[in-house]
Amino acid sequence: PPKDALQNLIPVSSLANINLNRIVQPLSHRALQSKKLHDAHFGFMWNDGDGKTNKFRPQGITSFTWSSLGGATESKDFHFVLVTWYGRTDEGYDNRGARISLVDITDISSSSFSHTDEEEMKQIKYRHILLVDENFCTFTDLHAGGVAYRDGKIYVPDSRHHPYTIHVFDIFSSIYEVTKTSSSPNEDLQHEQQEGEEEGGEDVFFNYRYVLQKEYTFIVPIKPSFLSYDSDRDSFVIGTYKYCGGDLMKHTDSEDCRKEALNHLFWFDLDDVHDPDFQSSSSCGPFFSEMQGAASGRYFVDSATGDIITDTDYNESDDIEEKGFLLVSSSYGPVWSSHLHSFNFDPLKCEGSGSSRNDVIDDNNDGITNQINDDIVGDYDVFTYPSGLEDLHVEPSLYIPNNLDGNIIGNDSVMKRNVWMLTEHGERMIFATHLEALLPN
Repeated sequence: PPKDALQNLIPVSSLANINLNRIVQPLSHRALQSKKLHDAHFGFMWNDGDGKTNKFRPQGITSFTWSSLGGATESKDFHFVLVTWYGRTDEGYDNRGARISLVDITDISSSSFSHTDEEEMKQIKYRHILLVDENFCTFTDLHAGGVAYRDGKIYVPDSRHHPYTIHVFDIFSSIYEVTKTSSSPNEDLQHEQQEGEEEGGEDVFFNYRYVLQKEYTFIVPIKPSFLSYDSDRDSFVIGTYKYCGGDLMKHTDSEDCRKEALNHLFWFDLDDVHDPDFQSSSSCGPFFSEMQGAASGRYFVDSATGDIITDTDYNESDDIEEKGFLLVSSSYGPVWSSHLHSFNFDPLKCEGSGSSRNDVIDDNNDGITNQINDDIVGDYDVFTYPSGLEDLHVEPSLYIPNNLDGNIIGNDSVMKRNVWMLTEHGERMIFATHLEALLPN
């Protein structure tokens, strides 16, 4: 950008100061059930323009909480959902790279969002923020297929440029407001309805009011089509999308497609990035074809009964067992159904030992369990979702049983832990399901 454009950038001092100019369309409890979203208890869609645009597609999803410091006003605890979008090449928007949507869900009354009042949800607002590099240039053809939040920074994968990289942004210190100038076109409307959608006459930041500047980048050893953060292990997981539908151009989730070597995942810690051997590290797989997202973590069961521990009312002498879980989404195109795979898995051993459920719904929605055995994955459960299921995000847990050398640091339990998902086609939906409803058992 020209120097005079950079002079119009003002650092945003607080996320609370960002002007959220769009309002979501809430999904009622009945709507969530009718769309077959498997126990989803909270959800919404974008406004009409964002829900229907062909110029951008939503991809990655994460969430985070933040407490303002107060000062002139009282301190406040915020809760945000954050979604990445990429500009479509066939629409001439690849030069705009990627953007994020910051969605403020703070004022929803229930921490679990269950049976939330629809009128209350109509007050949920969001804002698009353009991603830029250290020189305030957009990331041309950045797919932004996933996103993760950790300690004030968001991590966005770049799967379309060599070497494969992860871009890191400080969400609290690197957002800038693009101030209006007398030379800006349609100054009275700039930054509002035409933000990021104006065909002509836009400024150097395509009329976005806010931009988020990159802090740094690091290289990863496999193609990072998607990314998430495992807060239980303080590690990241990336994976590779590999199409296997053949000439039919469809997503089948077939057993044959699962033999592809590129259907792999890779877990790493931030400290690993500086290891000289990091780039030659081995990935784990094969998993599933057309993978769009993966999220891992751990949960706890009563060793005697196998029941998932969902509250703090248990005897500390009870025998508690820790288990690992892995959720993997897969989809292709706007027509064919998507799949969510759930199974027990240990990333360190690259080994699963899942057990089947009896209430899994197959593609025909006829109640037939779809269980497949695999040497790496083991038994897994399959949930069918609408087309275009993308990235996955599991919220951090606030609960660790005392007799596993942890501390109960809050009253929340695994039952209140949300899995966030989104779809990119048709009715673009963002929704949350309690983790317990999706765990293998």
